[in-house]
Amino acid sequence: RDQKNGTEKAKGKKTGAGTVTGKEKGREQQRDNDNAKARAKEEGKDKDKAGGSPQQPAFYEEMLELCRRGGVAVNTVTAPAAGVQLDTTTLQWLPWRTGGDVLHIPSPDETCGAQLLDSMRHWFGKMQGSAYDCVVKLRCSKGLSCKTLIAPWKA
Repeated sequence: RDQKNGTEKAKGKKTGAGTVTGKEKGREQQRDNDNAKARAKEEGKDKDKAGGSPQQPAFYEEMLELCRRGGVAVNTVTAPAAGVQLDTTTLQWLPWRTGGDVLHIPSPDETCGAQLLDSMRHWFGKMQGSAYDCVVKLRCSKGLSCKTLIAPWKA
């Protein structure tokens, strides 16, 4: 019994915040274990994102070496339709290792046209001063008709 206030004292470890009973201690340990597992899982995801292997490792390693020798930074823009799965590990692998950028525009549709245009103008504006004599590959499943080119070189 606690002499000061006449209440029953719980059995357990005394802490700065009060007394911890055996049941509470078990809950704390379980919570700590769960938190540690969650942190480890997240750290593993981060490692996969940053250091995961691309689908064709030999090809990407060779491209990386060529980019390093030539001082080339690779940028990637992705705009998958709704429901389309992309291998983002592969698509981001080369830009992350060459100092390039990745722009991901998920599920673009007609309602986000103005916002997409602003984002693309900003992004291409950043790249325009550093790009010269480039080869641009653009893949579109439904076709594309270009009206203008934002680049320091002629089309």
